[in-house]
Amino acid sequence: AGRAYAQIFASAERRRLQEKVLRVEQVKFDVGRGTALAVAQAQRDLLESQLAEVDAIIAHRLAITELYRLDGSLLNRRAILIED
Repeated sequence: AGRAYAQIFASAERRRLQEKVLRVEQVKFDVGRGTALAVAQAQRDLLESQLAEVDAIIAHRLAITELYRLDGSLLNRRAILIED
């Protein structure tokens, strides 16, 4: 779970970087110093980084769920009672 948690931060940082890259490429294009291709590539890279961030969040949640299942606390944490 700890590794998955660290991956969330790494992927979020990459996404923030890609947002900046896209803004720069868009400004360059707007002033005639960039290309539509560079903007499209920056958009693609941003989308890939957003997907990686979502994947990291899902992996973390799955890891936590598995941890709770293995330690026997999953049902209790979800307020699920099994009556005999």
